[in-house]
Amino acid sequence: YNEPVDGFSVATRNDDPVIHEALKIEWCKARARKMRWEEEVALLLEEMRRVIVYRRWNASLLRERGLEQHAGLDAEYQQGLRAFAAEQASTLDGEAQDLENHWKDIRTLGQELLDGLPVSHVIEVEVEAEEDGGNDNEDDVDIAEE
Repeated sequence: YNEPVDGFSVATRNDDPVIHEALKIEWCKARARKMRWEEEVALLLEEMRRVIVYRRWNASLLRERGLEQHAGLDAEYQQGLRAFAAEQASTLDGEAQDLENHWKDIRTLGQELLDGLPVSHVIEVEVEAEEDGGNDNEDDVDIAEE
């Protein structure tokens, strides 16, 4: 008879204990790899979320500081501080929005993987070469699972 074991179909007619033990070991290794990859995906999604949240928080902090009045500074200097804070806050908000847009598909796919949903599409991601002697070619990486 055939006994399904999480993706493996184990033929057990001959009851060879060596084969059974080898399959158990391989199944455990595969399961451990799957769990490590799921943990990596979860960590990556959390890092992406935190980068976006941090930029928005920092933009908000700059806006608040730009509204503060500084004793002993002339009005023109304070106006310059406000303008600088507003410009920096706008830059950080723009970066957060750009990252959110850039990472949208990857974050969605990662969450689907963690939720156990079947993945039926491919995301192409451009990988940039590292400046410290990395590969000079830009590669396309396909992420897919069926």
